[in-house]
Amino acid sequence: MLFKKILMTDTDMKKFSVFVENEMGIRMPASKKIMLESRLLKRLEKLGLDNFKDYYNYLTTEDGYREEIFSFISVVSTNKTDFFREISHFNFLFNNILPEFVQNNKYNAKVNIWSSACSTGEEPYSIAIMFEEFLSKYKKKPFDYSILASDISVDVLEKAYNAVYHESVIQTIPKLYKFKYLMKNIHDDKLYRIIPELRKKVFFKRINLINDEFDKKKKMDIIFCRNVLIYFNREKQEKIIKKLINSLNKDGYLIIGHSESMIGFKVNLKSMAPTIYRKI
Repeated sequence: MLFKKILMTDTDMKKFSVFVENEMGIRMPASKKIMLESRLLKRLEKLGLDNFKDYYNYLTTEDGYREEIFSFISVVSTNKTDFFREISHFNFLFNNILPEFVQNNKYNAKVNIWSSACSTGEEPYSIAIMFEEFLSKYKKKPFDYSILASDISVDVLEKAYNAVYHESVIQTIPKLYKFKYLMKNIHDDKLYRIIPELRKKVFFKRINLINDEFDKKKKMDIIFCRNVLIYFNREKQEKIIKKLINSLNKDGYLIIGHSESMIGFKVNLKSMAPTIYRKI
Protein backbone atom coordinates (compact mmCIF):
# COMPACT_ATOMS: atom_id res chain seq x y z
CA MET A 1 0.00 0.00 0.00
CA LEU A 2 1.36 3.45 -0.94
CA PHE A 3 1.11 6.40 1.43
CA LYS A 4 0.93 9.97 0.18
CA LYS A 5 3.73 12.13 1.54
CA ILE A 6 2.46 15.13 3.50
CA LEU A 7 3.92 18.31 2.06
CA MET A 8 3.83 21.88 3.34
CA THR A 9 2.54 24.38 0.78
CA ASP A 10 3.99 27.86 0.36
CA THR A 11 0.78 29.24 1.83
CA ASP A 12 1.17 27.00 4.89
CA MET A 13 4.76 28.16 5.28
CA LYS A 14 3.80 31.84 5.18
CA LYS A 15 1.20 31.30 7.89
CA PHE A 16 3.58 29.36 10.13
CA SER A 17 6.33 31.92 9.54
CA VAL A 18 4.11 34.75 10.80
CA PHE A 19 2.94 32.61 13.74
CA VAL A 20 6.50 31.68 14.78
CA GLU A 21 7.67 35.29 14.65
CA ASN A 22 4.67 36.52 16.65
CA GLU A 23 4.97 33.82 19.31
CA MET A 24 8.73 33.37 19.55
CA GLY A 25 10.21 36.40 17.81
CA ILE A 26 12.24 34.05 15.61
CA ARG A 27 12.66 34.64 11.91
CA MET A 28 11.45 31.72 9.80
CA PRO A 29 12.24 32.53 6.14
CA ALA A 30 11.00 30.47 3.19
CA SER A 31 14.41 28.76 3.02
CA LYS A 32 13.53 26.99 6.29
CA LYS A 33 10.41 25.32 4.86
CA ILE A 34 11.91 21.83 4.50
CA MET A 35 13.30 21.99 8.04
CA LEU A 36 9.99 23.18 9.49
CA GLU A 37 8.04 20.60 7.48
CA SER A 38 10.24 17.80 8.77
CA ARG A 39 9.94 18.87 12.40
CA LEU A 40 6.18 19.46 12.38
CA LEU A 41 5.42 16.12 10.75
CA LYS A 42 5.96 14.57 14.19
CA ARG A 43 3.14 16.67 15.58
CA LEU A 44 0.79 15.86 12.67
CA GLU A 45 1.43 12.17 13.25
CA LYS A 46 0.84 12.54 16.98
CA LEU A 47 -2.47 14.35 16.44
CA GLY A 48 -3.66 12.15 13.57
CA LEU A 49 -3.74 15.00 11.04
CA ASP A 50 -2.97 14.53 7.35
CA ASN A 51 -2.15 18.09 6.23
CA PHE A 52 -0.45 21.22 7.57
CA LYS A 53 -3.49 23.42 6.96
CA ASP A 54 -5.52 21.45 9.51
CA TYR A 55 -2.64 21.56 11.97
CA TYR A 56 -2.35 25.36 11.65
CA ASN A 57 -6.10 25.75 12.07
CA TYR A 58 -6.00 23.57 15.19
CA LEU A 59 -3.00 25.45 16.60
CA THR A 60 -4.72 28.81 16.22
CA THR A 61 -7.96 27.85 17.98
CA GLU A 62 -8.29 28.66 21.67
CA ASP A 63 -8.32 25.02 22.78
CA GLY A 64 -5.67 23.93 20.28
CA TYR A 65 -3.34 26.74 21.29
CA ARG A 66 -3.64 25.87 24.96
CA GLU A 67 -3.01 22.17 24.34
CA GLU A 68 -0.39 22.37 21.59
CA ILE A 69 1.65 25.57 21.89
CA PHE A 70 4.39 24.21 24.17
CA SER A 71 4.85 21.11 22.00
CA PHE A 72 4.97 23.35 18.92
CA ILE A 73 7.64 25.58 20.44
CA SER A 74 9.72 22.58 21.55
CA VAL A 75 9.67 21.11 18.06
CA VAL A 76 10.44 24.38 16.27
CA SER A 77 13.14 25.82 18.54
CA THR A 78 16.80 24.94 18.06
CA ASN A 79 18.52 23.53 21.15
CA LYS A 80 22.12 22.85 20.11
CA THR A 81 24.50 23.17 23.04
CA ASP A 82 27.55 21.58 24.67
CA PHE A 83 29.31 21.60 28.00
CA PHE A 84 31.89 24.42 28.07
CA ARG A 85 30.88 25.62 24.62
CA GLU A 86 32.99 28.65 23.63
CA ILE A 87 35.52 27.93 26.37
CA SER A 88 37.00 31.46 26.35
CA HIS A 89 33.88 32.68 28.17
CA PHE A 90 34.42 30.23 31.02
CA ASN A 91 38.12 31.08 31.21
CA PHE A 92 37.25 34.78 31.49
CA LEU A 93 34.68 34.00 34.16
CA PHE A 94 37.22 32.02 36.19
CA ASN A 95 40.28 34.22 35.68
CA ASN A 96 38.77 37.71 35.57
CA ILE A 97 35.21 38.08 36.81
CA LEU A 98 35.27 35.89 39.91
CA PRO A 99 38.61 37.23 41.26
CA GLU A 100 37.18 40.73 40.79
CA PHE A 101 34.16 39.83 42.91
CA VAL A 102 36.49 38.72 45.71
CA GLN A 103 38.83 41.70 45.38
CA ASN A 104 36.04 44.25 45.47
CA ASN A 105 34.39 42.46 48.39
CA LYS A 106 30.97 43.44 47.08
CA TYR A 107 29.49 39.97 46.93
CA ASN A 108 29.63 38.73 50.52
CA ALA A 109 26.06 37.45 50.17
CA LYS A 110 25.19 35.90 46.81
CA VAL A 111 26.14 36.28 43.15
CA ASN A 112 23.16 35.94 40.82
CA ILE A 113 23.72 34.45 37.37
CA TRP A 114 21.22 33.98 34.56
CA SER A 115 21.62 31.43 31.78
CA SER A 116 18.88 32.90 29.60
CA ALA A 117 18.78 30.21 26.89
CA CYS A 118 19.85 27.17 28.86
CA SER A 119 18.52 24.47 26.51
CA THR A 120 19.15 21.02 28.07
CA GLY A 121 21.31 22.43 30.87
CA GLU A 122 24.88 22.14 29.66
CA GLU A 123 25.52 25.88 30.00
CA PRO A 124 24.24 26.48 33.56
CA TYR A 125 25.97 23.35 34.87
CA SER A 126 29.22 24.41 33.19
CA ILE A 127 28.87 27.78 34.93
CA ALA A 128 28.24 26.04 38.26
CA ILE A 129 31.36 23.91 37.83
CA MET A 130 33.45 27.05 37.27
CA PHE A 131 32.05 28.62 40.43
CA GLU A 132 32.66 25.48 42.48
CA GLU A 133 36.23 25.19 41.20
CA PHE A 134 36.93 28.82 41.98
CA LEU A 135 35.38 28.72 45.45
CA SER A 136 37.22 25.49 46.32
CA LYS A 137 40.41 27.57 46.62
CA TYR A 138 39.07 29.30 49.74
CA LYS A 139 38.71 27.81 53.20
CA LYS A 140 35.99 30.35 53.90
CA LYS A 141 33.93 30.99 50.78
CA PRO A 142 33.84 34.71 49.95
CA PHE A 143 30.36 34.47 48.43
CA ASP A 144 27.54 32.10 47.54
CA TYR A 145 25.89 31.93 44.13
CA SER A 146 22.62 31.04 42.45
CA ILE A 147 21.92 30.31 38.77
CA LEU A 148 18.60 31.00 37.07
CA ALA A 149 18.32 28.82 33.94
CA SER A 150 15.57 29.64 31.48
CA ASP A 151 14.38 28.60 28.04
CA ILE A 152 11.29 28.94 25.89
CA SER A 153 10.87 25.14 25.62
CA VAL A 154 9.41 23.21 28.55
CA ASP A 155 10.75 19.94 27.11
CA VAL A 156 14.39 21.01 27.25
CA LEU A 157 13.86 22.56 30.69
CA GLU A 158 12.65 19.20 31.97
CA LYS A 159 15.78 17.52 30.57
CA ALA A 160 17.95 20.21 32.12
CA TYR A 161 16.25 19.76 35.49
CA ASN A 162 16.77 15.99 35.39
CA ALA A 163 20.45 16.58 34.49
CA VAL A 164 21.01 13.14 32.94
CA TYR A 165 23.45 12.98 30.03
CA HIS A 166 24.74 10.27 27.72
CA GLU A 167 28.47 9.63 27.73
CA SER A 168 28.68 11.07 24.21
CA VAL A 169 27.43 14.44 25.52
CA ILE A 170 29.96 14.82 28.34
CA GLN A 171 33.08 14.45 26.18
CA THR A 172 33.82 18.19 26.42
CA ILE A 173 33.97 18.06 30.24
CA PRO A 174 37.55 17.77 31.54
CA LYS A 175 38.28 14.38 33.12
CA LEU A 176 38.82 15.81 36.60
CA TYR A 177 35.49 17.62 36.49
CA LYS A 178 33.71 14.45 35.35
CA PHE A 179 35.07 12.67 38.42
CA LYS A 180 34.03 15.45 40.79
CA TYR A 181 30.67 16.57 39.40
CA LEU A 182 29.11 13.58 37.64
CA MET A 183 27.83 10.27 38.92
CA LYS A 184 27.31 7.17 36.81
CA ASN A 185 23.86 5.61 36.44
CA ILE A 186 23.89 2.23 38.21
CA HIS A 187 21.47 0.78 35.65
CA ASP A 188 23.16 2.14 32.50
CA ASP A 189 26.90 2.84 32.53
CA LYS A 190 26.55 5.12 29.50
CA LEU A 191 24.40 7.59 31.41
CA TYR A 192 25.66 10.18 33.90
CA ARG A 193 23.93 12.66 36.17
CA ILE A 194 25.09 15.96 37.63
CA ILE A 195 25.69 15.55 41.38
CA PRO A 196 22.96 16.90 43.74
CA GLU A 197 25.26 19.55 45.24
CA LEU A 198 25.55 21.18 41.83
CA ARG A 199 21.92 20.69 40.81
CA LYS A 200 20.65 22.54 43.86
CA LYS A 201 22.47 25.69 42.70
CA VAL A 202 20.42 25.88 39.49
CA PHE A 203 16.78 26.96 39.33
CA PHE A 204 14.66 26.60 36.20
CA LYS A 205 11.97 28.81 34.71
CA ARG A 206 10.27 29.07 31.32
CA ILE A 207 10.92 32.53 29.85
CA ASN A 208 10.18 33.87 26.39
CA LEU A 209 12.91 36.49 25.88
CA ILE A 210 10.96 38.50 23.34
CA ASN A 211 7.48 38.53 24.92
CA ASP A 212 7.86 37.99 28.67
CA GLU A 213 8.56 40.69 31.23
CA PHE A 214 11.63 39.94 33.34
CA ASP A 215 11.77 40.12 37.13
CA LYS A 216 12.38 43.82 37.81
CA LYS A 217 13.15 43.32 41.49
CA LYS A 218 15.93 40.74 41.19
CA LYS A 219 18.99 42.08 39.38
CA MET A 220 21.65 39.82 37.94
CA ASP A 221 25.43 40.06 38.26
CA ILE A 222 26.17 37.93 35.18
CA ILE A 223 23.91 37.09 32.23
CA PHE A 224 24.76 34.53 29.58
CA CYS A 225 22.72 35.03 26.40
CA ARG A 226 24.71 33.13 23.81
CA ASN A 227 23.82 32.10 20.27
CA VAL A 228 20.25 33.31 20.66
CA LEU A 229 20.25 36.79 19.11
CA ILE A 230 21.16 35.37 15.69
CA TYR A 231 17.62 33.99 15.37
CA PHE A 232 15.98 37.41 15.67
CA ASN A 233 15.78 40.44 13.39
CA ARG A 234 17.67 43.57 14.40
CA GLU A 235 14.68 45.27 16.02
CA LYS A 236 14.00 42.31 18.28
CA GLN A 237 17.71 41.86 19.02
CA GLU A 238 17.87 45.40 20.38
CA LYS A 239 14.67 44.89 22.39
CA ILE A 240 16.10 41.75 24.03
CA ILE A 241 19.49 43.34 24.69
CA LYS A 242 17.93 46.35 26.42
CA LYS A 243 15.73 44.11 28.56
CA LEU A 244 18.77 42.07 29.57
CA ILE A 245 20.76 45.20 30.42
CA ASN A 246 17.88 46.42 32.60
CA SER A 247 18.10 43.10 34.45
CA LEU A 248 21.81 43.62 35.23
CA ASN A 249 23.28 45.27 38.28
CA LYS A 250 25.62 48.17 37.61
CA ASP A 251 29.01 46.74 36.57
CA GLY A 252 27.31 43.43 35.81
CA TYR A 253 28.43 41.31 32.87
CA LEU A 254 26.59 40.31 29.69
CA ILE A 255 28.09 37.47 27.66
CA ILE A 256 26.86 36.77 24.13
CA GLY A 257 27.86 34.19 21.49
CA HIS A 258 30.92 34.49 19.26
CA SER A 259 28.67 34.63 16.20
CA GLU A 260 26.89 37.70 17.62
CA SER A 261 27.81 41.37 17.93
CA MET A 262 26.80 44.60 19.66
CA ILE A 263 28.03 46.76 16.77
CA GLY A 264 25.53 49.47 15.92
CA PHE A 265 23.44 49.15 19.09
CA LYS A 266 23.20 52.20 21.37
CA VAL A 267 23.55 50.48 24.73
CA ASN A 268 25.32 51.32 27.99
CA LEU A 269 27.84 48.51 27.74
CA LYS A 270 31.63 48.48 27.73
CA SER A 271 33.51 45.75 25.87
CA MET A 272 35.77 43.80 28.23
CA ALA A 273 36.79 41.01 25.83
CA PRO A 274 35.38 39.61 22.56
CA THR A 275 31.60 39.10 23.14
CA ILE A 276 31.93 39.97 26.86
CA TYR A 277 30.43 43.29 28.01
CA ARG A 278 30.00 45.21 31.22
CA LYS A 279 27.13 47.49 32.19
CA ILE A 280 28.24 51.07 32.77
